[in-house]
Amino acid sequence: LTGATLTVADLAGADLSGANLTGLTVGGVTIAWSLFPATGPEAGGTRLTLAGSGFGANAGSVTVDTALCVVRLWTDSEIACTLPAGTGQAVSVLVLPEGRPSSNTVSFSYLASPPAAVPGLGGFGALLLMAMLGGVGIRNARSRAASA
Repeated sequence: LTGATLTVADLAGADLSGANLTGLTVGGVTIAWSLFPATGPEAGGTRLTLAGSGFGANAGSVTVDTALCVVRLWTDSEIACTLPAGTGQAVSVLVLPEGRPSSNTVSFSYLASPPAAVPGLGGFGALLLMAMLGGVGIRNARSRAASA
């Protein structure tokens, strides 16, 4: 896009995910050109960092598929927020600066939560084994203690 003349209409609603727009500025326009990470767990809680320009000096808000991403850092070119819980692939992330037009969207994908870990049998396994053996270990220990 070097040397290109862009207008607000050119960028309105544009998904610029994957486009290399580093250093691009358009007067008075808020542009989000990258985010990291691009994926995260459905449970939320991940720190999302957006890079762009024209975010403004005063913190606005960020939405991820219409849910609020809690802002932790806000500068004219970088925003960090904590992702809300959510689901879906390629959901829209939108920067809503205070007193300025909203940005184009970039995409984020929620990853399905891994299945819950199956706990080891641990102490329960030992009890189960003893029950299957008819309590042999317990009886033998008792009989040895009684005969001592």
